Amino acid sequence: MKDEFERGLEKGVELGEMNEKVRIAIKLLKIGMKIEEVKEVTGLKIKDIKNIKNDLTEEN
Repeated sequence: MKDEFERGLEKGVELGEMNEKVRIAIKLLKIGMKIEEVKEVTGLKIKDIKNIKNDLTEEN
């Protein structure tokens, strides 16, 4: 039972960290930072950053 709880907790932490990286990437892209620079800051994959950027472009 404890193992299941710990695994769930770890997944929750990982998800929270990913959400924070995406939130930061969005802010950086909105101020005009280049994709490579966003990658360096957040550690996200370039394809994921491009997807985020495309989503932002579609919103406007």
